[in-house]
Parts: sequence; structure tokens; C-alpha cells
Amino acid sequence: LPTTLVCLVIGVIGLPAFAAADTSCQPVIDADKARAAATQWHMRKTFAGSGMEVIRVGEDVYANMGGTGWKKMPPAMAKTMTQAGSQADQFDVRDCKKLGEEKVGGVDTNLYSFTTVLKGQPPFVGKVWIGKKNGLPYREQGEQHEGTTTYQGVSAPPLD
Repeated sequence: LPTTLVCLVIGVIGLPAFAAADTSCQPVIDADKARAAATQWHMRKTFAGSGMEVIRVGEDVYANMGGTGWKKMPPAMAKTMTQAGSQADQFDVRDCKKLGEEKVGGVDTNLYSFTTVLKGQPPFVGKVWIGKKNGLPYREQGEQHEGTTTYQGVSAPPLD
């Protein structure tokens, strides 16, 4: 479970990881790096009808997979998320385009489309809403998933 969770959170499914075929993708890549480096966030995602939530507060990471209740993840999880850039050679981010500007949860964002190619997998086509002031991703959407991330007012959940 922890490896799958890391992949879902850092962008293997969702936002792309940290390599790009063209410079138009730099804002998308920088947003993924910014989230990986952030020490406080609450992410909600759905994948083909199944949901998950992940909270990071400092070095602590908590997950609630499919409504099964909150569990504290192993201590190394936060470090693994922060060091996600070590997988950069596996990703190819391309075809990035700025689509416009929108508010997400009251935050002014720039909306981008992108394609991520992972060896042996079909291309992933998605969208990401990136905060204008801080460069963090606030919303993401793909063919079979959607997610939001908040960065303010985040605290550890009650454990089940």
C-alpha cells in the first residue's frame, strides 16, 4: 500500500513527475515539485469511483483509502514524497498548454493541460489548476480521476 500511495500522491497518476520534453511544461513540473516539497496539505482524489484522502502535516502522513478510516503511514513516507524527483527519468511530460484562469476554492489559478508518457503505459492526458501566487497545484483532472488539494488549515485527522 505505501508504494501505491506514493505513486498516487506524487503524480504517477495525476500530475506528472519532474521531466519535460518541452519548456512549455515548466509550470506544470514546478507545481508538482512544489507539492512534493510542501509540508502541509490535504489531498482528496477519486479514481474510477473510488476515493482516497491523504494528509501531510510536517513529517507525518495519514491516509484514508476508500473510506476505510484514517491510518498513519510509516515514518519514511514524507521523505519518500519529498524525494520523488529521483524517478524523473521514467516520465515524459509534453503538450502542455495554458487554457485560461479560474478560481479553485477561492484561489486564483492558471489552468494547464498536459500529457504524461510512462514507459509501457498509455499516455495520461490531464489538466491541472496551479495557484498564481504560490505555484502549488489546487485541482487536477484526468480521464479517470479528479482531485483537489488544500494547503491552509490542515491538521492531523483522528485515527481509527
